[in-house]
Amino acid sequence: IEPQRFVTRTSLAGGWNWQVDRNVHAAPLRCAELTWGWGLGVHAYSELTFDLPACVRSFRTQYGLDASAGSGGCVRAVITAGPATGPVVHRSGHVIGSDKSYDSGVLALPGAKQVTLVADAAHEDRPAGADPLEIRDSFAWLLPVIELDPQLLLAEIEKRIESSLWGWSGWSLVNAATRPSL
Repeated sequence: IEPQRFVTRTSLAGGWNWQVDRNVHAAPLRCAELTWGWGLGVHAYSELTFDLPACVRSFRTQYGLDASAGSGGCVRAVITAGPATGPVVHRSGHVIGSDKSYDSGVLALPGAKQVTLVADAAHEDRPAGADPLEIRDSFAWLLPVIELDPQLLLAEIEKRIESSLWGWSGWSLVNAATRPSL
């Protein structure tokens, strides 16, 4: 799934693009001494905004600094329902070093049209001794999952099923229980 919008800002030369299933340096996603099968690699500061289907129920992800950050880096993970300026549904403390991954928990998003994942460089309140600016802020959104409401999803599928059967135009679909027997 491609983000609808991507924003990145750096004080340094940077200019890193987000990556699917890779870190921002195009290497495997590694965090907390594990290699992760899927996720999104970014560099702080970044925003990834994704459009959501109407049947969304919740969102959950793990996150952390990529192994390339070593013991450095300092990022705050922020997840909003909507654009980056929307309501915050999750805000982490300072994430420093790549030795640990974190879990957002299940975040309710009923009716949200978008979700935005922000890797904030946390310049204003970085703890003493943390890397300055966004040095080593290679961040990973790990195993992101969107949960859909099964009843709303079924209703959406049923609305679209006839249009996908273009060869049946002019015909009517009937319930198997009410169709004539042969």
